[in-house]
Amino acid sequence: MLNFLFQIAGAGGRGQRLLAIPRRSPHLGPDYNLLISRLALASVWLHKGLWLELLAAIYHAHLVAAVPLGGPWLFHGIGLAEFALAAWILTGRHPRLAAYAQTALLLAMNAGGLLFARHLIADPVAMLTQDAVLLALAWRIAP
Repeated sequence: MLNFLFQIAGAGGRGQRLLAIPRRSPHLGPDYNLLISRLALASVWLHKGLWLELLAAIYHAHLVAAVPLGGPWLFHGIGLAEFALAAWILTGRHPRLAAYAQTALLLAMNAGGLLFARHLIADPVAMLTQDAVLLALAWRIAP
C-alpha cells in the first residue's frame, strides 16, 4: 500500500511530486513514518474542514446562533482554512510555518468557542486534550 502511495506521489511530471515524500536515504530508505504522520494530520484537518464545517453545516447551526460576529460565513471561512491546511500539510512545504499556522488557528478557535459558546461544548477538557495531541503531531513533523 505504501509503495503505491510513493508511486502516485512521484507522478507529478517534470520532476515535481504531488505529495512531498522524503527522498530516499542510502541507509534507511524512505521515511514512511513522516509520510504516515502527514497523511494522518492532513486527514484530521480535511475531516474538520471539509466535512464538519462545509458539507455538514447543520452540525454547527446551534453554534452559529451563539457567535456574535460572522455567523455562517465565519464557519465557512474556518472550513476553507482547515481544508487549505490539509493541502499545505500534504505538500510538505514549510512544515514549521504550517505548524505555527495550525497552532494559531486552534488557539483562536478554542478561545472563541470557550468565550462565546462554552455552554454548547459538551466536554471542553476533551476538546483541549484532542487539540493538544493534534498540535503535538504537527510539531513532531516540523523539523
